[in-house]
Amino acid sequence: MCNLLSEPVDIADRWLDFAQQYEVKGKQVHDARLAALADSHSLHYILTLNPQDFTRFQEVKIITPLDALRL
Repeated sequence: MCNLLSEPVDIADRWLDFAQQYEVKGKQVHDARLAALADSHSLHYILTLNPQDFTRFQEVKIITPLDALRL
């Protein structure tokens, strides 16, 4: 049902770039990692229950489960 994405060898660098570019601190670094991983696979959307956590990342668009039901 779902494809698992591999982590590119440069994910740590991408993650750090996102964290620095968007001034991410604390627990939000995990969101930066997910955004960096999506960007590394040229994914343009992230499905989340917490859209406010991803609004800063211009590389991805946010979809909530309710948005997905409307598609």
